[in-house]
Amino acid sequence: VAAYHAGMSDSVRVKAQESFMAGRKQMIVATNAFGMGIDKPDIRFVAHYQMPGSIEAYYQEIGRAGRDGLRSSCVLLFNYADKNTHDFFIEGSYPSSQLVQSVYDALSSTGLKRIELSAAEIGKRAGVANEMAVQSSLYLLERAGHIERVAPSTVSPAAFSAGSSGVSPAGGMPQTGAAARRARHIVMLDNLPSRLRVNPADVTRRAALERRKLREMIDFCYTEHCYRAHILDYFGDRNHARQCGTCGNCAPQSGARSPLTSAEVLNNSPASHRSGKTRTELRDYAPRVLSSDETLRVRKILAGATRMRGRFGKTVLAATLRGSAAKNVMQAHLNELSTYGLLKDMRQDDILIYVDALIRARCLRVSPGEYPTVSITELGDRVMREQEPIELALPQVTDDQSHVTAPVPEEHSPTKTMMETYGFYQQGLSIEEIARQRNCTTGTVEGHLINCISEGYAIDTTQFVSDANRALIEAAIADHGTAKLKPLHDSLPETISYNMIRVVVAEHLRSQKVAE
Repeated sequence: VAAYHAGMSDSVRVKAQESFMAGRKQMIVATNAFGMGIDKPDIRFVAHYQMPGSIEAYYQEIGRAGRDGLRSSCVLLFNYADKNTHDFFIEGSYPSSQLVQSVYDALSSTGLKRIELSAAEIGKRAGVANEMAVQSSLYLLERAGHIERVAPSTVSPAAFSAGSSGVSPAGGMPQTGAAARRARHIVMLDNLPSRLRVNPADVTRRAALERRKLREMIDFCYTEHCYRAHILDYFGDRNHARQCGTCGNCAPQSGARSPLTSAEVLNNSPASHRSGKTRTELRDYAPRVLSSDETLRVRKILAGATRMRGRFGKTVLAATLRGSAAKNVMQAHLNELSTYGLLKDMRQDDILIYVDALIRARCLRVSPGEYPTVSITELGDRVMREQEPIELALPQVTDDQSHVTAPVPEEHSPTKTMMETYGFYQQGLSIEEIARQRNCTTGTVEGHLINCISEGYAIDTTQFVSDANRALIEAAIADHGTAKLKPLHDSLPETISYNMIRVVVAEHLRSQKVAE
């Protein structure tokens, strides 16, 4: 096994790469410093230990497998906490205008014309922990003409005044070795902290694009549909089968699932039907309308999550609803909640099936980190209060089980109306053509399609908003949030309509809920 990363010397990296390419090493463990030009035809397995920052990066990296046309495998190990790493790099690469200002103020506060401070020292003075963000701020300040960074050898030691830590003493010897390499010297070209020429809109736009790519990568990790189709859709290729039959989501679907029989129903739960299957495998079920009993269970679970205030994970939530006397439940006094034991007739694993389905339906969110917790979302709160219907991906039951059979949607329900519009859209009709077919306004059609975006249906949103306008809207969302559209509209150019904003907001909220 060979290793390859940017911290190695050039000679060691070259030796590792050559050993792998020549077949002397059968496996290489590498960071993404491993070059894009790698063209070894017989790579059979590519494993990602962490999620890449974009679908573009992932597609390029898995593209190294099976270049000789023979069957190869790719595995992506995903944890939502991976997002934190990418957030760190995005923040570091695209610092906010406030952060750039803080860095400039820290430099100005030295009162010196020529300064030698490391990124860590500047960050400490500026109150910025992310050294990468400090480096990026220095780059922006230099590009705007506020500072100049020069090699230590080009600056006379006498140019430095005595000062606090990190500033070379006047008349001192030039620093050598690690101390000399730690930072380039900074020459202050002006000292006007209130008149920075850095363009925050450009930085914000680029950061928004990177965050959008990250959200799309997270969407890919959470998708329950064909991975290949998802990637092809992302790159604009619509001429492909909806299922490849070989990816991790398609392969388990090769065997059809039969509905529950009366003998398989246990406590009105899907436990017996699920026998031998993991909750992950149950994702293959399509969302459906729930029976009254199932709806009641859902409301009880959401009520339990509300009472627990997002402080506990899925397992503890299920244990509390079941009325468990487990030590962790008792020590947290969860047995004193009004929702304790509300689902005592269900097995804990069956409750978790519902919890997982509610997470996928965005009624519950899971926090990132090593110890994820579960909390209710705004949608979940509306479902709990019976203000909004919900469809969940639960195992279907047979029609003869009247007490658990899902009711048929009414002919003119909003969901059916929306799906009729979506059906015409899938046939390739334009918004105007759909409006004529349905005898309604184009605004109504646009509203239906925007709702489809919110619900996760595949919609080509480029017909609503260009990439350039999307970036501006996403930047406005970062500043103003999504609670109200008017602040967003007021902060954007007049050429951006409310419908454009609604589309991007719908995508944004959907990405957030999927990730949660």
